[in-house]
Amino acid sequence: MAMLTPSYLRNNFVFSSILKALVDAEDPDVLVLVETKLQDKDVAKVTAKLRNVMSSNVYPTVEFACMTAGDDSNTGKLGTSGVCVITKATQWVYGDEIGPCGFGPTSDKVTVHKGFLTDMMQCIVHDDGGRVMTLEFKDFNLICTVVPSSGEKLDKLDYRTGEWHGEFSESLRELDTGKPTIVIGDLKIAPEGEKDVYNWTTAPRLKDAEEPKMCENDKKKGGVPGMTRKERESFQEMLETNDGFVDSFRHFHPDATGWYTRWSVRAGNRPYNAGVRSDLALVPTRTLEDDADVKVVDAFILDKTTAGHSDHAPIGITLKIGDA
Repeated sequence: MAMLTPSYLRNNFVFSSILKALVDAEDPDVLVLVETKLQDKDVAKVTAKLRNVMSSNVYPTVEFACMTAGDDSNTGKLGTSGVCVITKATQWVYGDEIGPCGFGPTSDKVTVHKGFLTDMMQCIVHDDGGRVMTLEFKDFNLICTVVPSSGEKLDKLDYRTGEWHGEFSESLRELDTGKPTIVIGDLKIAPEGEKDVYNWTTAPRLKDAEEPKMCENDKKKGGVPGMTRKERESFQEMLETNDGFVDSFRHFHPDATGWYTRWSVRAGNRPYNAGVRSDLALVPTRTLEDDADVKVVDAFILDKTTAGHSDHAPIGITLKIGDA
């Protein structure tokens, strides 16, 4: 399973060669594209474009969760959300076509829900941004997401750490009681500051977020979105949902530093590897046990794949299901 941030998929022709190279090298069963910035009117054209790059015999399923005409801040401008899932699965059904019949297909069909999925198949869609797609595979669930930013001025900090994380946690709780639920996406959080941010100990604005007490004045002090104490504590609470979730990359590479997934385009930071690790794959702790039916055996960052073409690096995890 791999995830790639394509950066304006509908216009970026360079992306085609990157996508082909990634698929040829990794051969993922599931490929997730986030921050596609697509609207419904773009889907047919982009799907055809993807078909030209990837064999439709190998990857017959392409599904989008799209933005509306305006972004989630109602500015009327395109935002940075949108999710696309490309899989080798041949049987596909929409959640609203099967009704409130509990969680999880028992066949090889993949069920797709566009939004958070809660009890009784209730689907909650936030801000018309195409931010979430929930997939039910036979052996596991997959949530693909672009988490909303707290905003440069942290004006959306309370929404993100309150309503958004609350419903995200509820969805994880409900889904994971049935079968293992994996989250992959642009989570816009640096979980372990010093290991996941290139200048954590030197940037003055980051030090504010590291004060011993909860930083109630983050908004006034100018905390950095994705790195404030409030966001990291809210994220940690979400990881502890149900039986607990873990950051898969950090589990397999506990001491790794200098491994980032996003670099500032404005500052031109990628050639200097001055980045942040904010694209993550979260997995239930039980998928890391030796006898797990669905076992996560690796987590990785492909930091060279998009160098020179994108501000994000692809990430991925490897699953072992049953005796496969």
